Amino acid sequence: MFQIFNVMEQLTYESVLNLIYQQSTIFSAQLAAQSKDFSAQLAAQSRDFSAKMEEMRNSHIQLEKSLVQLEKRVSQTNKTVADFTNSYGEAVEESVRMHAKNLFRKRGIILNETLPRIVKEDNADRKLYEIDLLLVNTTCAVVVEVKHKFKPDDVDNHLLRLEKIKKNPISSVKGKILYGAISATIIHSEVEKMAMKNGLFVIKHHHKHLSIVNSLNFKPKEWTIF
Repeated sequence: MFQIFNVMEQLTYESVLNLIYQQSTIFSAQLAAQSKDFSAQLAAQSRDFSAKMEEMRNSHIQLEKSLVQLEKRVSQTNKTVADFTNSYGEAVEESVRMHAKNLFRKRGIILNETLPRIVKEDNADRKLYEIDLLLVNTTCAVVVEVKHKFKPDDVDNHLLRLEKIKKNPISSVKGKILYGAISATIIHSEVEKMAMKNGLFVIKHHHKHLSIVNSLNFKPKEWTIF
C-alpha cells in the first residue's frame, strides 16, 4: 500500500501529459500507416477499375465499328438482292408478254394487243390498282398477274384486283368480258387448284417455256365490264 502511494506521488501532471502524448503519437503513427495502406489499396483498385473501363470503352468502340461494317454489308447485300429480284421479275414479265398471246390463241382466245404496267388512279392521284400485263381484243381482255412465286394470298389479291377493275375500269376494258390469269415460275399444286377453282388461268414457266396448265375443258370466270 505504501508503494502504491509512492508511485501515485511520482505521477505528476507533466508526466501524465507526457504519457498521453506518447500514446497519442503511437496511435497517430499506426493510424497514418493504416491510412497509407488503405490509400494504396484504393489507388490500386481505382487503377484496375480505370483500366477495365478503358478496355470496355475500346471494346464498345470496336463493336460499333463492326456493327457499322455489318450494316453496310447487309445494305449492299439487300441492294444486290433487290436489283437481282427486279431484273429477274422484269425478265419473267417480258417472257410472259412475248408468249402470252400465242398461249391464249391455242385456247381459242385471239388477243391482238399487249399493254404492260398499267396503273389506275382516282381523282386524287391515289392508286386504285396496278396491272402487270393486259391482253385485249375487241370483245375480251385478260388481266395477268406475274410473280416469281405465287402464294394463296396472291390469288386472293388478284381476285380483288379484278373486282376493282370491274368497279373502276380503264378505257381498254370497257364493254368487254374480263378474264383473270396468274403466271409464276413457282406455283405449288394447292395454289394452282385454288386459282383454277376461282376461275383463273394458270401460266407456268418450265425452264424457258411457258404453258397454260388448265385443262382444255376449263371454263374461266367472266367479269363483264359495262
